[in-house]
Amino acid sequence: MGYLFFISKITNPKLQVGLLTGIEPLDRITRGLWKGELGLIMGRTGIGKSFLALYFARTSYFNGLKVLYITEEMPKLQVCMRFDSSISGIEYRKFKYGEILPSEQDRWELRFKTDLDELYKMGARFYVSHIPVGCTLEVIRSEIEHIRISKGEKIDLLIKSNNEQLNHV
Repeated sequence: MGYLFFISKITNPKLQVGLLTGIEPLDRITRGLWKGELGLIMGRTGIGKSFLALYFARTSYFNGLKVLYITEEMPKLQVCMRFDSSISGIEYRKFKYGEILPSEQDRWELRFKTDLDELYKMGARFYVSHIPVGCTLEVIRSEIEHIRISKGEKIDLLIKSNNEQLNHV
């Protein structure tokens, strides 16, 4: 079976793609994020790690996948506003300070009613969970299990923001 798998990768490279990140040079090198892989985004504070993680989440969501974004530091509402900003094209600052113009709100609502409704019908989901203290691997497993039981859905991509606070079980 190993030989046949290798041959199929060579003859059909487009079939051998993981979850694409939306960053073409990275996707070209890695062929996406693969099931069972652990990817870490590391860097100094304020460099854009959470922004990049949210971009990966957004790309996966727009590819019809079910995404669970777990955050310890950032409140759930802030993650959702950043996500809404990224899909609507409205500056995050306007969401944060309540400065969305009526024309921008109309555009945002139209986007939700058309494109995002279609994605929802295709099975795309974006779940956000805020676990401010005690975020262990067991707590993450229970969040995934809760979605599986309550919604009947299996998570395709888990994004855990702020990994330096992850407590080991």
